[in-house]
Amino acid sequence: MISTLDDDSRAEVLTLLDRVFRRSQPFFGPRFPLLFSPENAGHVYVYREAAHLPLVATISVYVSDLVTPQGRWKAAALGAVATSPEHRGRGYASALLAHCEGQLRQEGVDLVYVSGEGRLYREWGANPLGRLREVVLDRSTAVSAPPLPPTLLQECRHVGPAEAALIYRLYALRPSRFERTVEETLAYLQGNLFSPPGEENTLWVVGEAQNPHGYLVARTANEGTTRLLRVVEHGGVTTVLPSLVAELFQRRAIDKVLYYLSPDEFSAHGHAGIEVPLTGTIKILNPSLIPLLPRLQLPAINELHFV
Repeated sequence: MISTLDDDSRAEVLTLLDRVFRRSQPFFGPRFPLLFSPENAGHVYVYREAAHLPLVATISVYVSDLVTPQGRWKAAALGAVATSPEHRGRGYASALLAHCEGQLRQEGVDLVYVSGEGRLYREWGANPLGRLREVVLDRSTAVSAPPLPPTLLQECRHVGPAEAALIYRLYALRPSRFERTVEETLAYLQGNLFSPPGEENTLWVVGEAQNPHGYLVARTANEGTTRLLRVVEHGGVTTVLPSLVAELFQRRAIDKVLYYLSPDEFSAHGHAGIEVPLTGTIKILNPSLIPLLPRLQLPAINELHFV
C-alpha cells in the first residue's frame, strides 16, 4: 500500500534512506530540508506491504516553476528513491513511480527531473538530460589565470536571511532556473552547506561588499588521496571562474577544483574541459513540450532544490 509522509513515518523514511545510501550518521534530513519539510509531506511517498508493517520503499518529489528563455513550466524534481535491500526485486519502486506520476499529472506538472539515470528510470520512460562540460583544474593549471583582487572574494561560513536574499537576487538573473523564494533559497543553502564528517562546505560571494555580482557554493572532501573542491552551484561568475579557482587554491589546502558548465557558459569561459553526461534524466508529461526539447535551455540537475 502507498501513502504519503506523516509525523510517524518521517523518521522511518530518513532512517531507510541513510541506511540504503550507507550514511553512518543522519544525512538526508539536514542535507535536504525542503524535501522533508512538513509543507512537502504530500510529495513524499512510502510503500508498506501492509498498514501495520514497516515501510520498505520511498520516493520524493519537489514541485516548482522552471523558467527558461523558451517559457515557464511546472517542474517536479524527483529523488531520494530507496528500497530496503531485503525487499528489492518486487516492483515496489516501480509502483511508487507510477503512483507519483499519476499524482503529478493531476497537479498539472509538465516535466519531471530525476536525480538518477539507472534502468529503473529508463524503463519508466525518462531520457538523459543532455551534456555538460566538466572542468577540472589543479594547482598548476590554475596558476596561469589572471589574479583576482582579494577584496572581491568573501567567504560566508554563516548563511542567514541576508545572505539568502543576496543569492536569491543573483540566482534570479539566470535565464534558466528553478524558481525559488528567499525562504527556499535559505533552506537550500543551509542544506548544501551541511557538512558531514570529512566535508568542508562554503558559500563564496564575489564582488565588492556593497555590490556583489556573483557567488559559488562549494563542497570540499577527500576522494581517495585527493582533496577535491566541487562547485555545487554558481551564478554571475562564469567568465572569472579560472581566476576564482586560482584564488581558492591560495586560500584552501586543496588539490583539485571541479565544476560544470553548459555549452554556452563553456564558450564564454574559454578553458579546457571534458564533456560529460548530466547526472540525471527527464520525463516529459506535457506533450506540447516535446517539439521544444532539442532547443530547450534547461538548468543543470544540481540546481534542483534538493540535489
